[in-house]
Amino acid sequence: MFKILFIWICRLLMFERILVQENQRVLVFRDGTFLKILSPGTYWFFKALHELTFENHDITQPQFCSEWTDVLLKNHKDEVADCLTWVDILDHQVALVSLNGKAYELLPLGARRAYWTVMHELDFEVIDTSQNLQVPPEKVPTLMRLRSNHFSWHIVTENSVGLLFVNGQLTQQLGPGGYAFWKTGLELRFEILDLRVQQVEVVGQEILTKDRVSLRVNLTAHYQVMDPVKAKTQVVGYSDMLYKYLQFGLREAIGGRNLDELLLDKNQLNEVVFSTAKNQIEACGVELKAVGIKDIILPGEIRDIMNQVVEAQKRAEANLIKRREETAATRSLLNTAKLMQDNPTLLRLKELEALEKVTDKIDNLHVYNGVEGLMNNLVPLAKS
Repeated sequence: MFKILFIWICRLLMFERILVQENQRVLVFRDGTFLKILSPGTYWFFKALHELTFENHDITQPQFCSEWTDVLLKNHKDEVADCLTWVDILDHQVALVSLNGKAYELLPLGARRAYWTVMHELDFEVIDTSQNLQVPPEKVPTLMRLRSNHFSWHIVTENSVGLLFVNGQLTQQLGPGGYAFWKTGLELRFEILDLRVQQVEVVGQEILTKDRVSLRVNLTAHYQVMDPVKAKTQVVGYSDMLYKYLQFGLREAIGGRNLDELLLDKNQLNEVVFSTAKNQIEACGVELKAVGIKDIILPGEIRDIMNQVVEAQKRAEANLIKRREETAATRSLLNTAKLMQDNPTLLRLKELEALEKVTDKIDNLHVYNGVEGLMNNLVPLAKS
């Protein structure tokens, strides 16, 4: 009862009671000027003559957040040194903050932070990004765990190469692996090029032959990037450039030949397109491996005419073969007749062969005068 009465009297006399707990610190300001930091305990302040303000902080949260941070750092740094510590890094630096032996956060370029040291053991590692934009590899797992957005992460896969451009200038060529770079305000561009053999399709090319026949051609080519620096700095889009060179090669190969020449040897077309495009694309750091024309599509009316020509050719060839066979058969018969004329035994064998063929085609055979009579009568019958 006495305690309550005492508090009521103190308040009536313009006293204010401040209770600071173990997990708290209180900043006291008198007439807009920093006075001190209150440790755990109970405090009484007389408010009749001065304007007092109090700022309560939870020191279990490491970072000190207040609109008075810059004022305390500039004017009262020694007075709060027992409770607070500062890190003030330059515009080309970042700082890795460790809390009680564990990574806590990454401070960006030019950051300023204040931390409570009453309940925490803090350590700061300042890294100069002006010397090397690449994050030290041993720091990458820690930054990944912190999910910091103050660096960029890139992965170069097997059979690929990475190119780093800083403010539009190529600065590094990197092999397979993971790479992290600080975000420093510079324009960073990281490009990955595939060094494996790749394929490009050139389809639906409408081209006129020398005899003014319109053809539609489809082509496939294989290429490989051999010089990544040239491929990215000499041309804008090396794959698009290769496509154009293949188009030019097709037009040169087809436009200078008649339709019959094109259909006679398509391999020659491949050689012309390959040699035309290869020399031009090599200057871009790209090697052309192979070129193959997949389809040569004729217009409908030309295709019908070609089919008629082929049909006529095949019919003529068939007739020629038939005449050759007939001539050969006649010549064979003449030779056989000459042999039988000079050889009675051979003639007798042919008679027996003829008899065998006759007997195969009839069901019943009546023989009169014996086989000898049949043979004597068969020969005159055959002659008649």
